[in-house]
Amino acid sequence: MGPGVVRHLVRGNLWVGAGEAVIHAVVGAGYGVAVKGAPGRLSGMVHLDGRWSGPGVAAEGGGDSVPELLRSFFDALGGVDALRGARAEIAGGADVLRLLPRQAHEEAVARAVTLLSEALWARTVGVDRVTTGGAATRRMSLWLPDGVVSVEQVGVAARAQADAVDPGGLDPGGAHVRTTTVNMGCICVDVAPHLLLTLLGSCVGVALYDDAVRIGGLAHVMLPESRGRAAAHGRYADTAIPALIEALVAAGAARERLRAKIAGGASVLFGAEVSRFQRISEANVAVVREALAAAGIPIVAEEVGGSVGRRMLIYLASFGVKVTPFCSGVCG
Repeated sequence: MGPGVVRHLVRGNLWVGAGEAVIHAVVGAGYGVAVKGAPGRLSGMVHLDGRWSGPGVAAEGGGDSVPELLRSFFDALGGVDALRGARAEIAGGADVLRLLPRQAHEEAVARAVTLLSEALWARTVGVDRVTTGGAATRRMSLWLPDGVVSVEQVGVAARAQADAVDPGGLDPGGAHVRTTTVNMGCICVDVAPHLLLTLLGSCVGVALYDDAVRIGGLAHVMLPESRGRAAAHGRYADTAIPALIEALVAAGAARERLRAKIAGGASVLFGAEVSRFQRISEANVAVVREALAAAGIPIVAEEVGGSVGRRMLIYLASFGVKVTPFCSGVCG
């Protein structure tokens, strides 16, 4: 890009603007949120302090539960009307000092990302990519006017050995292993030796994998059928699975080699009670199975149903999948 604004964003600050600019933020335990506005609209980035965590972000109308800095960021972008058509990316949530057990850290990050995403969705902003977790500080950059966002690790060598360890013995690891959180309604494709993580309640996690090239992907399905809705195809079982297959093939996987593992579909709010929510979770599982069968992809493992949420971790070096109980009340 040509001459323009170059801004290095420190913790607790935000930047909003248009025209030619590049915004950088070095994010560790905190969270960087980059919003790419629709053509002719403002774009920007906010760097939330790492001391913000837990149930601190709510959807529209959340009042004081929304951090003041995030509320100010949305206001600076022009409010809900100006944000229509905008897209966002989230990065950060690193345990730089290795203070937490790995599972506790991953669950805290997934909870924070879910809450941040809900605040964005409430303002009609979709989330394209989430790059969080691990122990590495990240440099997040936003280039305008194209709206390109890049995220790269800083100080990789310092975290290589720790992040290469797989506590479940499923993946021998590597020098630069990262864990990507796949949020509600999102789809992610990655390659070995990296990991994909999601938290599931009534939603269903659909992991697809090609052994030959060690490319895999994960869809976090929220509802069974799109019923003609064109937007947010990652939310619905009947559209998310074809979209995930298409993304995997574009990344180099072969459709005929794909196999699936699924988890979730629990009735987390009402236990075994027959309810609307239980019917949704059961329908999610049923339509996922139907969509995979229609695509000719076998399900080689599954853990679905029940009344307890689940944490699903996919190791892309081997297609090992670890599913553990998780009760947080924040995941779908």
